[in-house]
Amino acid sequence: MTWSPEDLDRLASEYAAVRQLYERLSNRVADLLTALVEEMNIEIHAVERRAKSVESFRDKVTRPEKSYADPLRDITDLAGVRLILYYSDDVAAVKKLIAEEFDVDTVRSTDWTRASEPDRFGYESVHLVAGLRADRKTSKEWTSVRDLVCEIQVRTVLQHAWAAVSHQLHYKQENESSDEWSRRLYRLVGMFELADEQFSTLRRERIEAKRKVNVAVSAGDLRLPINEVTLREYMHNSEVVRAIWDLAAKHRFVYQSRPESDDFTAELTRISDRAGVTTVEELQALLAATTPRASELFGRLTDDGAHHWWANEAFVTALMVLLARDDRVTSGDLVAEGWTPEVVEKVMNAIAATKQAG
Repeated sequence: MTWSPEDLDRLASEYAAVRQLYERLSNRVADLLTALVEEMNIEIHAVERRAKSVESFRDKVTRPEKSYADPLRDITDLAGVRLILYYSDDVAAVKKLIAEEFDVDTVRSTDWTRASEPDRFGYESVHLVAGLRADRKTSKEWTSVRDLVCEIQVRTVLQHAWAAVSHQLHYKQENESSDEWSRRLYRLVGMFELADEQFSTLRRERIEAKRKVNVAVSAGDLRLPINEVTLREYMHNSEVVRAIWDLAAKHRFVYQSRPESDDFTAELTRISDRAGVTTVEELQALLAATTPRASELFGRLTDDGAHHWWANEAFVTALMVLLARDDRVTSGDLVAEGWTPEVVEKVMNAIAATKQAG
């Protein structure tokens, strides 16, 4: 449909008058989805939200490939939310969540994850046109936007990267034949898609490995090589480690919760390796042997009366390894792990004094 300049001005004015409602809708949908997805223990890379600008609204109305009888009703992305996740498995789970929490217009929604065309990977991935469920429409919080729809996009980080880069390439294609350019682009599509699949596969394999380790540790089978997975499961289930932490807590060691990417387990793995401790069974025996001296060591580390240690199970376990094998792990090794020289000196002096007293 062709619109006269006067009609375009009128439509733009009508949209400008209600744009704040679409902004409110996008904010509330984004906040709701963020809370719901986090409850599912799905990690979100980013959440984007917006109400279409008046200028973008005018542009969309006048696109030659589009035809809107009533743009304010027919354009489905005046309010938009985009969830960017890490894994394709999570995209499927969140898509199911949205179908449960919203009234999804399946006719006007698109799901490119089902597309068979070779160039469709990552292009906007999942676009769901979502209205409010009947029960949510009656809530005071949603009354002002109860009859509006929001377009919710769900994609992985790689799909997001592909969409951004391919969009730029489509508009900046120069000096290459269309066929050659397309072949090169489609080869890249396959690489992105393969990487996305492999990331999800690797995560599933990691979860299964953790499950098997947990079963073994729970059954008392500690004949496991030391790595980050086995150490985390062991420390989570070990009564010995729990007892050591309880002793540390009595000496002003304050628990500090950290994400797995920064929870000191990687450092403990390397320290154990330098100490010649190669299996969880060996670590268990070492901890059992050093526990009687743990309280004395922790006391020496806080004997100034003012010093607190922000720590966790992995750190106090590392202290026990050092107590037993300080002849194999040097101060330089600890500095290389990121310990400050002051902390290294205090720890090594406390270990030496504890051993001398014993």
